[in-house]
Amino acid sequence: MLAVATYQDPMNGNITMYGHDGTAIDLLPDLPRMVSGLYWAPRGLRMIVVLSDGQHSELTLWDQAIRPDEFPAPQVVDRLVHEVSWCSDEVIYACGDGSVYEYRADTNMHLVKTFTSTDIQESWTFVGSTTIAGSSVAITASSSTSNIWVPTHDISVSAAHHGDITALELRPQPRTSIIHQSTSLLFATASMDDTVKLWNIDVESKQIQCLHRLYLGPSSPALCSRFSPDGYAIAAATHDKLLIWSVERGGVALAKWTAPATEVMKNDGDQDGAVNSNDDNNNTKNATMDNLEDSAFYRSLSWDCDGKKLALGFRKQMAIINLQR
Repeated sequence: MLAVATYQDPMNGNITMYGHDGTAIDLLPDLPRMVSGLYWAPRGLRMIVVLSDGQHSELTLWDQAIRPDEFPAPQVVDRLVHEVSWCSDEVIYACGDGSVYEYRADTNMHLVKTFTSTDIQESWTFVGSTTIAGSSVAITASSSTSNIWVPTHDISVSAAHHGDITALELRPQPRTSIIHQSTSLLFATASMDDTVKLWNIDVESKQIQCLHRLYLGPSSPALCSRFSPDGYAIAAATHDKLLIWSVERGGVALAKWTAPATEVMKNDGDQDGAVNSNDDNNNTKNATMDNLEDSAFYRSLSWDCDGKKLALGFRKQMAIINLQR
């Protein structure tokens, strides 16, 4: 099932549900604020819906098995919530300005604990969570300061990058680490400093170290990154390139895809028909550059479930990339 959030104005959000064949199968009731995030549970048809008015946020638990008028009361946060992560079927973490929040969602949703950072003004932009050796671990990062914080275990790294952090993701846990109750995990941060860094954290010793610094090239900020489903590889995208590395080996990329120049410069600002005026030409060029600048730093990246294909969204285009290992 696919959930898509839209809005007509900042105070009126809508969510439409689509089936596997692309047909709209349900339209949720209008929401009182703009939908700023949708986060599916690891299993089952449940998700956290984040609503925002620009100053405050609400977290609502949506469950297909429950009638809309029977949904649990929303959790109101006096500050903005930027991202949500399901740690397990019932434990949820949300990061925001100055704090990380732990919630439990069963038949109801309630706040368990609030972790407050030393700087209460620090904006925690990204959060990832998992269970290690029977305990919940949450990792958060601030885009603007490039700080990393593990609030559940009081671990932190200051200025982890020389530029804004653009993504944080935990590596899918290998089955061997689950069986042997490993106390360490690996995660990645992508940054505007042209790198992706792979980090190892041991929650028992509270040690964290950078294992690999993956370089995308000069003036090639890492705009997004994503682990393959089996955790073997990690992919990162910049303006017009996609690179893939071995997580264990790091170093030189295993593969690279470059968008054709003609496709990169193509945009929907172009108009059909001939343009005769120099002024019209200049206006068209200006509009083109505005479109390119507006979309220059937005990238979306996803692996298929088998780790054999990658979908990359850039500007108003999508590339489907086939991989062979």
